[in-house]
Amino acid sequence: MKLLENEGFTCRNYVDIFDAGPTVECDLRNIQAVRDSFRAQVAIAEHSSSQDYLVANTSFENFRAVAAKAAYDPASGKVLLTVEAAQALNVAEGDMVRMLAQ
Repeated sequence: MKLLENEGFTCRNYVDIFDAGPTVECDLRNIQAVRDSFRAQVAIAEHSSSQDYLVANTSFENFRAVAAKAAYDPASGKVLLTVEAAQALNVAEGDMVRMLAQ
């Protein structure tokens, strides 16, 4: 709960009927991770970078996310992902991903 509150969520004092836990909500624009994330075009490389990111594909039906080392080039808008990270995300060269620096 504290993690979600730190991201901008608030408890509305309702209980979820399925898991009996508190429900929280937040306007999408108030979520820190959403505000700090960015989109990048995938390029696949053999080696990883030393920068840690949370990376997610942009698919609603087949959503996948990983914590991975990657190299982002803001000038080109491209991110170098390893073959393993790309496979885990189910993305190919040229696909778009959403990223958050750690």
